[in-house]
Parts: sequence; structure tokens; C-alpha cells
Amino acid sequence: SGKWIVEFNDLPRWGFNRSVDRSGGLFHIKESGIYDVHAYLSALAQTADAEHILEIHILDASGKTIEEHEIAGEIAGYVGKWVRMIGSFQWYFTAGQKFKVVYNNKDKDQIYVWEARTTVTQLSKGLDENNAV
Repeated sequence: SGKWIVEFNDLPRWGFNRSVDRSGGLFHIKESGIYDVHAYLSALAQTADAEHILEIHILDASGKTIEEHEIAGEIAGYVGKWVRMIGSFQWYFTAGQKFKVVYNNKDKDQIYVWEARTTVTQLSKGLDENNAV
């Protein structure tokens, strides 16, 4: 399996979902609302045919990793599996916090870098716009 890297810069503003929050599936951002990442990651996993998530990196402004979390779990193309898989991982970010997700792809052997759009609709459409590096 090849290693893919997905980097998120401008996360979509998202409503507060208490049912998801109880499962620990939300990433909270101080002073700028709550951002829902797991639904996007689920869509990405389905589109990219990803197999296993490997790591989540918290990045500083320059893109340097300041915190790293290794995660072992299969990626499924639906939100419920993501909520169970990343339920114990929550971070409190400042506005504009950058992070990236590293995961294996079943068939390809390329590294991809992707910057998130600003709305869920754009995120969904943007999944096919990755460029190999």
C-alpha cells in the first residue's frame, strides 16, 4: 500500500452535533466554533479507497509537526465507523490550526497533499482534485 498525505488548512465551519460529540467524533476549535472533520474524512476514505489510517499530525504555522498521534484502524466509507475509530482522539485547536492525516491506499503508491475547502459541498467536490506530488 502506498502512503498518502492529506493536509487540511481551512476547515469547514460546521454546526454543533451533540450526538456526534458524545461519541467524541468532533474536533473542537477555540474561539471560532466547532469543526466537524470525521464526516469529511469518511468521504475521503470512500473516494480514495483508503485502507488504514496511520497517523494524525498537528502542525504549526510553518507546517512542522508539533504533535503526532498514531492510529490503527480500518477506514470505512461512512461516518459511523469513523466516530467509533477516532472517538478517543480530540484536540483543541486555535483558529486556523493545520493538521494532516496519513493513510494507506489499497491500490496506489503515490503521496498526495490536499488543502481543505471552506464548505462541505466544496469538500465533496474537491475529493477528485488531488494532485500527485
